[in-house]
Amino acid sequence: MNSIKRLKKHFLYPLVLFCLFPTLLYGQNSAMDEASSFVRKSVDIRRTTLEPIIDGALDDEIWQQATVITDFHQVNPVDHGTPTQESIFYVTYDDNYFYVAARLFDTEPDEIIARTTESYRRIRNTIKFLLSNINDFEIEKNYVKETKMLLIDKWIVHKTILLQNSIKNNYETYKFHQISQDIQNFCTVDLGGYYLDIIKDRLYTCKKDSLARRSSQTSCYYILSMLNLWIAPILSFTAEEIYQYLGTKKLKSVFLEHWENLAINMDKDEVDVCNILFSLRQKVSKKLEGLRNSNEIGSSLDATVYIKTDDKLYEKLKPYASELKFIFITSECILQKESNINETEIQVQKNENKKCDRCWHKNNTVGTIKNHESLCERCYSNIFENGEKRLLG
Repeated sequence: MNSIKRLKKHFLYPLVLFCLFPTLLYGQNSAMDEASSFVRKSVDIRRTTLEPIIDGALDDEIWQQATVITDFHQVNPVDHGTPTQESIFYVTYDDNYFYVAARLFDTEPDEIIARTTESYRRIRNTIKFLLSNINDFEIEKNYVKETKMLLIDKWIVHKTILLQNSIKNNYETYKFHQISQDIQNFCTVDLGGYYLDIIKDRLYTCKKDSLARRSSQTSCYYILSMLNLWIAPILSFTAEEIYQYLGTKKLKSVFLEHWENLAINMDKDEVDVCNILFSLRQKVSKKLEGLRNSNEIGSSLDATVYIKTDDKLYEKLKPYASELKFIFITSECILQKESNINETEIQVQKNENKKCDRCWHKNNTVGTIKNHESLCERCYSNIFENGEKRLLG
């Protein structure tokens, strides 16, 4: 019984609370809007019984649309009618703390829980990746100054700061549904679907103390620090546990912390390059998927990408041409210039070179290094020499 209570307290309640917020606060009629207003006023109430909160706070019209839930047992209000199918759920736990969990529509409960679980899993796995990859990183000793950070690392931290400003504003205006959507999209699209995928190569193949690896760890630390503060009000137990694992925690609890005060200076050209690469990555991925479906390649590292672009874009990408393959996660990327072209052309084909046993990239240097025939030139340098140098990512 105690284990079931702990499961509810530490997982199920915060899970439901967070991921059902997108469907929560703003209804389609005045009664629901009034209920939303009541919800916002109730957020600051702590350690009080449920009855004084409900009593006199809801008029009959709103009460008829509301359902009180305590430990997931429905309590139908006496003398106030029966809740409708479209209901607002109020969840209490932890000595009758008062929280709002969800607004239930016609969707089946099992489907709601399944979507909720998947949303929480995405956020949790993102945080797990960030935590595990700063395990050997100490911010005081190993951090990389902004001026030395790789471009893609600066860009993602810059993007995180912009999102934090938006989240702060949404907290101040009680737009919790927008906060949960923004956090989930950030973890899914910007991190899991792009940035974290790119930096795996640096984290796992570059020299341990290299600038390239430490730069990515610095950005991971900044992202994790900000992300954990974002989720603290709505995924409280998860955020507190993460805070205790962070090696640089200064206070007793995450709830005593302030917003991270960071600034990243990027000029317009740098931001443009990173945004262009983000867009190109999606187009290249579609092309690679076509090769996979035709069984010409297995992973994206089996491919070579050819990007043909106009003079202006070519000049922007040229300084980073040798590193574009790391953005697209292919073994090779060839940048070509074409003056008379209206839009960027992308072609992909199978790479016929041998595969490096260490980084899995296919390269023509594999098999040419004496006593290390299974390694590529890049991996040999990262192991036995000074290591590779990078600018982009």
